Amino acid sequence: ITDIPVVFAVVAAPVSVGLVADLSRSARNLTGVFHVAPTKAQLQAIRTYRPFEKIGVIHTPTESNSSVIVEELQALARAEKFALLTEAFPLENGRPSASNSEALVARLKQRGAQWLYLPPDSFLTSHAAGQVIPAAHALNLPTFASTEQLMNAGALAGLVSRYAAIGAFAGYKAEQILRGKPAGEIPIETLSRYAYLVNFKVARALKCVPPLSMFGYLEPMPGDA
Repeated sequence: ITDIPVVFAVVAAPVSVGLVADLSRSARNLTGVFHVAPTKAQLQAIRTYRPFEKIGVIHTPTESNSSVIVEELQALARAEKFALLTEAFPLENGRPSASNSEALVARLKQRGAQWLYLPPDSFLTSHAAGQVIPAAHALNLPTFASTEQLMNAGALAGLVSRYAAIGAFAGYKAEQILRGKPAGEIPIETLSRYAYLVNFKVARALKCVPPLSMFGYLEPMPGDA
């Protein structure tokens, strides 16, 4: 689509996946909002909750957005001297399969993972609530979410963008276009603040309540008591 402006709202890494070359000016007939907090900031958020030496991640090898995040994690693991343990959903006839999700989680736990990081991965997200997250928590493996949707699926904690705020920000960019500004001249941005969400029901079940120092800024999940 080149003849009408495009505004996107839920893209994890628009530059890394080749959607645009420059966030400040796309030079294409599109603009938008990306929704994932910087990977380095997410790792620091995890450490604030509970330090780690080994962190596990499950990803879908056919999803470029997920692969980009795994590559960022690998680079950070080398720089920050922690072990990144990865498992990929197997492919069956070229398509990912979640039939062995529990086994993937179990392997990460056996390899010493102290957290299971949940990247912005569409296939993973579709199986998070029913398979991946319950399997992790059954093994007392805490989960950290990169998106609000994964928090809604039952993850323990996450540094996330609120979807309502992302939608409002994208709507503002659409308004700019309707007022005559070319889409390619509107910067591609993210929110200036993220929400640190904690699911206290899960925290109590895992005996993994956040430290008191976090209570000044964390947000409980809606309906959490």
